[in-house]
Amino acid sequence: MLVFLGLCLTPFFAVADGRVLHIGNTAINLVQTCSSDHSLNLRIGNETWCAELTTEWADNAVHVRFNDVTYTVCDGACSGGSGGGEEYVMPETPPEPVEFSDDCEYTQTNENAYLYTEDGNQWFDTGVLLDSTNDISVTMQVANGKHARVFGALNNTACEYDMTLNQNSKIALLLGRSATGSTHNVSNPTGKNTYSTKTTKTTNSYTNKTVYVNGASVGTKSYIYKCTSPDTTMLVLKNDYVTGANPALSGGIKLYNIKIYSNGDYTNPIHDFQPVAAGTSICQGVRAATNAMWDAVTKKLYYPAGTTPMGYGEDPAE
Repeated sequence: MLVFLGLCLTPFFAVADGRVLHIGNTAINLVQTCSSDHSLNLRIGNETWCAELTTEWADNAVHVRFNDVTYTVCDGACSGGSGGGEEYVMPETPPEPVEFSDDCEYTQTNENAYLYTEDGNQWFDTGVLLDSTNDISVTMQVANGKHARVFGALNNTACEYDMTLNQNSKIALLLGRSATGSTHNVSNPTGKNTYSTKTTKTTNSYTNKTVYVNGASVGTKSYIYKCTSPDTTMLVLKNDYVTGANPALSGGIKLYNIKIYSNGDYTNPIHDFQPVAAGTSICQGVRAATNAMWDAVTKKLYYPAGTTPMGYGEDPAE
């Protein structure tokens, strides 16, 4: 199958034995000696290049399967575009994070740096299994809209722990099983704020957690169902599973930081997720291929998925 994409895929870099197509953080080697196994064919100038990939057309996009990860290449006519001919090259599901050695000392030093999702179609899979022994600290800002998911797990009725901007423009923290009434709403979340929890009591069957905004207590939720066996991982900024949310009304989030603590140790986070701009030098000569998220504790670099690129920005210094 000869595929002529109606957009310019960039960047292409010449290599000794051909060219390389960069999709997300993946480099796919292209060759000019094509065979029946090369189902992806690209026209670059007057030349045809190909790779052993599986492709199909859908919604003005070409879907590329490579190393068990599906990537989508589309133009402004497909989901996420505004019709102006924009080019988006993003994996449909997040690739595995890039792991670095323990001596990697990179950290985001600009506290005004943030990742940005305009419509909830850009997200990360952290691989983290949150449970009732964990507490969180999230620094974020509502950018627009009426619905947004900051973090959470997919459809886990036994052990829920997530944070959303709900339909009433309130920040909602869901702690434990929803049937216990453990949702804590924080009204009118304007500006940049840090939302956090602290476990104040725990027994064999339940836990109590106090919720804070910028260090000030806004109430305690008691008798939260105790769960230590979550079965789905924490997804960050994935918006399409907000219950009852209209995607057309989905809002934006500026995410500055997420820290996760365990067993009451609020000095040493077990995860410290930080925003990273594309091109940032991390460690060992590796630069971030796209805007990404860095865990300063586990030394892992997480790349996003979605229909459009993950945004990155920095607020002006105060």
